Amino acid sequence: MRVVLCTGDHWSSTLVYQAIRDLGVTHVIMEDGPTPTHVNTWKELLTQSYISFLTPIMRRFSRERIAELQSRYAFCDDSIPEQRMTRVVSLQDKKAEHTIRHLQPDVIIMYEVAEMNERLLQEMNCPILTITPSMAVGQREAYWGFHNHTSRKEVRLCQWTKKGWTPLTSEVIYTGGTDNFSTFPYIYLATSLPMLQKHLQIGPQEDTERRKKVQA
Repeated sequence: MRVVLCTGDHWSSTLVYQAIRDLGVTHVIMEDGPTPTHVNTWKELLTQSYISFLTPIMRRFSRERIAELQSRYAFCDDSIPEQRMTRVVSLQDKKAEHTIRHLQPDVIIMYEVAEMNERLLQEMNCPILTITPSMAVGQREAYWGFHNHTSRKEVRLCQWTKKGWTPLTSEVIYTGGTDNFSTFPYIYLATSLPMLQKHLQIGPQEDTERRKKVQA
């Protein structure tokens, strides 16, 4: 099985790659930077500026909690091998599309990356998966959404269909009293990566069995 991981140039991308590399990841397509954050109001702009400014400070004060999470969930932050990586300006540019078509993946995984153009999404025959918070466009906005709302905090594993992104499964995210937006990515991945790993292990087997039944 050939799995292609499409991701932004974010520090947590290495954690995702290392968690699933032995499940068939043959190539990584990496955008030049994190997914752009589009804001529509001054309040959203101030919130994002606040998070960007305070994250390095919060990481410093949360070193013990981060070390605890890293140890508990056995995250590996070894670099992604350059020989397995293609860097692109955007997932929507011609280089990215050419690379994806050339690789002929059996599964595409999108993590914190700009969405492919819908034409390519519709044309791809393989499953396209993403992990996403239930209350935000991306992980970086998720903590703030969870912090300000009391509704169920979830992370979802979704698959692209002709009708758009369809949830396959979800898990509740549990945060502690000392957690903040610098520790949240570790909790987010500790909850979402097991779902992704399980699907990559079981999903292809189910597809194979389904095809055998159809052929019989």
